[in-house]
Amino acid sequence: MIKRSLIPLFVIVFICSFADNVFAKFTDKPRFRLEQLYRCDLKTNKSNLYINRFNATLNYKIERWNQEFKIIPYIENQLNIEHEVWIRNEFGVELGRDITSWMYFGQNFHYADLKEDDRDREDFRRGNRAEWRSRLKFHLPLIKEKDTGEVKLRGYVLNEYTYNLEDGKGYKNEVVIGAVVSIIKDIELNVDWRHIDRVNYYDSDNAEFSCTLLF
Repeated sequence: MIKRSLIPLFVIVFICSFADNVFAKFTDKPRFRLEQLYRCDLKTNKSNLYINRFNATLNYKIERWNQEFKIIPYIENQLNIEHEVWIRNEFGVELGRDITSWMYFGQNFHYADLKEDDRDREDFRRGNRAEWRSRLKFHLPLIKEKDTGEVKLRGYVLNEYTYNLEDGKGYKNEVVIGAVVSIIKDIELNVDWRHIDRVNYYDSDNAEFSCTLLF
């Protein structure tokens, strides 16, 4: 029997399956992203992660309201490098919108298979659950090409708040400050600092480095 907390995810997937109709339509071809990320915990080397993430961005316009949204299905896997354990496998869908040219807001429903490996903190959690995540991002172009206007370097600030639908409470808030540089066409490098506040648990500060292929 399907858990109630999974219903929002299945509703979104169902809507995506029949989204292109007379009332609304996709305005562009899907844009795919494959990101390879390394997260270095600045407090302990036992929590360093390798993260692999793949997503597709679809721009979706509701004709009646003349409003455009983003539908982003994705899958993400996290490996604890020290313990060689895949601690988190996550799949879901994000619905988002560019509020302005410099601000984005998204709502993310996902399902996660967990093997949270915190042996140094005497806590080893396993299981799976449905979660909801709110994402608010501010971004600013720092360097542009003079001839084309293409952004070569941009800075950003991101806040992510994660809510456990199984327990009915929020449990994690993350703040990220970083920069993205376009090396060549369709390849981006990212560097950032991420603070993770685990509610009523431990906090951590992380340096992150990633390479993203766009196609």
